[in-house]
Amino acid sequence: MSPTSSRSTTSGVHNNPSRSPTPTINTRKSTRKSTLEPSKSKDAIAAISKYKVSDATSGAAYLNKTLLSLVGEPFTSEHLATTLLHISQMDKMPLAAIEAIRAVAFLLEEESVSKTTSTSLKMNLENVKQMHENLPSSVDTILTRLEEVKTSIMILKPSLDTTQFCLDSFISKTAQEPVPPPRSYSDITRTSPPISTQNHAALARAAVRARQILFDPSPGQTLYSPTSPPAEVASRLNEAILSLRTEESPITTIKAILRLRNGGLLAEVNSEEAASWIKSKYIREKLITTLGIQANIKDRLYSIVVPYLPITSRTDSPSFLRTIEEENNLATGAINTIRWIKPIERRNPNQKVAHAILTTSDPMVANTLLKDGLYVNREKLYPRKNKREPTCCVCCQLWGHIARNCKAEHDTCGTCGEHHHTSSCNKTDKLYCTGCKTKNHASYSRNCQEFIKRSAELDAKYPENNMPYFPTNEEWMQVSQLP
Repeated sequence: MSPTSSRSTTSGVHNNPSRSPTPTINTRKSTRKSTLEPSKSKDAIAAISKYKVSDATSGAAYLNKTLLSLVGEPFTSEHLATTLLHISQMDKMPLAAIEAIRAVAFLLEEESVSKTTSTSLKMNLENVKQMHENLPSSVDTILTRLEEVKTSIMILKPSLDTTQFCLDSFISKTAQEPVPPPRSYSDITRTSPPISTQNHAALARAAVRARQILFDPSPGQTLYSPTSPPAEVASRLNEAILSLRTEESPITTIKAILRLRNGGLLAEVNSEEAASWIKSKYIREKLITTLGIQANIKDRLYSIVVPYLPITSRTDSPSFLRTIEEENNLATGAINTIRWIKPIERRNPNQKVAHAILTTSDPMVANTLLKDGLYVNREKLYPRKNKREPTCCVCCQLWGHIARNCKAEHDTCGTCGEHHHTSSCNKTDKLYCTGCKTKNHASYSRNCQEFIKRSAELDAKYPENNMPYFPTNEEWMQVSQLP
């Protein structure tokens, strides 16, 4: 036998040490009692001195110190139930203790809900009882008020009958009177209080413009022969218009024709109603087709200056225009264009806002924006009327013509006065005005004395320039100055 070997035994203890001994007849019986001792009373348990927690105050302090409760919160039944559930998660907690603690927590929570429901029900019952007790007096009060109202009606009945008779007579009389037609410019001139001579001239000019139709030809086309007299052109237009008329159409005739240098025509019709009829979408398209010409009817545009518009605004985007219309409760398409006044390349590096020109074909839209302001991204801007200004050529910087008709051999810079285009100038320290031959400002400066002089002459020639609104047949748009 090897010295390291061990003898086997019948119990197998040496062969498998981890195995529990097999019970035999000689195993000793347990001395543990099979029944629980009677539970101690609450006061007896609370009096045990070996525990630090002996009352509610020390209990609250212990729970707060050990972070088993929500510090600072009152110990309501719901709070205590939550605390018990936290205690049940402590390490090395016997399973029986965990189950007992959880049972107490859930019972405590149920008792809290039951108590709250009972309190609410009791309050509602008290309210119902109070309402029931007050009901007789409320009914008496209502009956008293009804009697008072009935008495008042009896007193007022004669007066009410008389008033109703007067109203019936007025309605009957009003129904028999014809509805007055919309007033034209001439009606306003005859019936309105006397206005200044200058304003009268402005209204007369606005009336003529309201009756004008502009036929704009396609590039390279002309709407008349150089040898065609105005009467012949007017006769051709009248024939085309006559072919489009119906019983509901207004009487429309061409009163005058002005042939334009670009091959277009400016026709004046007999009334504003006739002009509006021709400018309607369906009639204008049919008229161009009937005439068999390559042209379109252009609307007269009304321009207002929009100050301090953020330069981040995408003025060239149709969606931006539609957003502005929606924000200002305007019809879709009411705004034709928005463009910057100052070229983008001439902005300062830190510039945030700039002035822009807004155009619309409806004078009512323009005047409403002038009166009420323009809202852009919830910011209110205050536009002003874009006044007619002296014509200045952007090529030669001289007055009285535009670049298309310029005969200069070379461009002249509006900043420094040298022979290059203004947009390509990089001489920020040199200024020269071609118009007045001075070196203290640029040609496009609004402080130029020649510009100021010519602007005053233009205001005298066109008095509507000084009016705050574009004159129309609305009286509030005919004032000389704002109140």
